[in-house]
Amino acid sequence: MATVNNSFVDRLKSKSVKNSIINNISRDFNLTPILAEAYFNQIKDYFTEHVQLNLTSEPVSLIRKGSL
Repeated sequence: MATVNNSFVDRLKSKSVKNSIINNISRDFNLTPILAEAYFNQIKDYFTEHVQLNLTSEPVSLIRKGSL
């Protein structure tokens, strides 16, 4: 029974996080909730395609324009 409850709680947490992100997209980009969810789903796919990338492992170098 505890496994079922844990799964339910995890599912609710993920839904509330998803809804929170969609609400932020809707507000920040002045989109309807339906369009914000569509954007979220598309962007989510981009991130999941590249989930194996470690974005924090490499230092970032900035090159001044015209310095090359």
